[in-house]
Amino acid sequence: MPEIKQAEIFQGQMIEISEMILSNTDNQLDMTWKIYFENETYKITFYNVSQLKTENLSAPLQIQGFEIINHAENGWETDSHYEIRDFENDSINFFCECLNVEK
Repeated sequence: MPEIKQAEIFQGQMIEISEMILSNTDNQLDMTWKIYFENETYKITFYNVSQLKTENLSAPLQIQGFEIINHAENGWETDSHYEIRDFENDSINFFCECLNVEK
């Protein structure tokens, strides 16, 4: 779970998503964000994404951080281990199996 700990620095912080890429690998939806946070660029990849909901997207998308809710401990399905949603206006909300943060 170290990747979740890495992503926690973004929770509650203003971030700018400059790139959002959806890809299909072996019938699994993955999403990659290129984000700008505190004068640094990061890449976050969410694996096995499900129930993706977006609203009022623009480029670049600025959100007041996002929340990571761990449902794995409650025995939820693999593609719903983590729920990701932005704090401010619920512009983006989805579930994923795991995620990876790169600098």
